[in-house]
Amino acid sequence: MDRVLTVDHDGNAHVKYVTGPSPHGDVPHVDATTLARLHLLVSDAKFAALEAAYLPPPGGADVQDYVITVELDGRRLQTMTRDGAERPAILREVMGILKEILTSLAST
Repeated sequence: MDRVLTVDHDGNAHVKYVTGPSPHGDVPHVDATTLARLHLLVSDAKFAALEAAYLPPPGGADVQDYVITVELDGRRLQTMTRDGAERPAILREVMGILKEILTSLAST
């Protein structure tokens, strides 16, 4: 599957389905609590200090890549990770929130 989730600063969310199944619903707006939590995490200096990539040891099949890009205060921060990789806590938290937003698509 190849999906692109964009969460705007005002909470509007857009999902582009490049490949894979497309649910019928959409996430028009991320709730204020989730948006505030996401903004707090990506504004943290720990997020800005993330490495460019977190990769697992060689081997494995059918793993998913995740690229997280943040545009904040005129800066563009980007990190990439793959299933099976050791990830810093802040990256796991951001990914968890993004997964919650994508999962909510199935319930709309």
